[in-house]
Amino acid sequence: MERAGEDVFKYSPKVIIVDEVVPPKGGANLIARIRKTKNAYDVPIIFMVKATSKEVVAEAVFYGSATALEKPYRKSALVNILSQGVNMGVEAEWESFEPTQKAALKNTEEFATMKTHVCCTVDFLEKTPDLPKAVLVIAGQHHEKLNGSGYPHGI
Repeated sequence: MERAGEDVFKYSPKVIIVDEVVPPKGGANLIARIRKTKNAYDVPIIFMVKATSKEVVAEAVFYGSATALEKPYRKSALVNILSQGVNMGVEAEWESFEPTQKAALKNTEEFATMKTHVCCTVDFLEKTPDLPKAVLVIAGQHHEKLNGSGYPHGI
């Protein structure tokens, strides 16, 4: 477990979940070690805590946790917070591109494939029974634009 802060980036995660009870020194300490690792700044970290752990959450946020998920949690809360974490990571990656790189990428097969994430996300979320309907609407329309140039439906 001592090397977890360094080893995690062998796998290029888009989001990291850390429990408050991580031996030997706790989850906040692990988050601090992860944040010191090369290329770790933009990866969202979700900190799982007991509802009574406000001081621990404050420490984790200080060290770089993006948000906290209180235990026990509903499956829909986990799906929601993971989706947010993944979106934060993807958005940070996209924002790192130069405008010319973004324009060139938009005309590729890879970009067309990437756009399918909306429908795939909605399909996945529909399998979560207690998920609020608003989450499905947001997931399904988060790339639509008022002028109709968005995707997947162009509405």
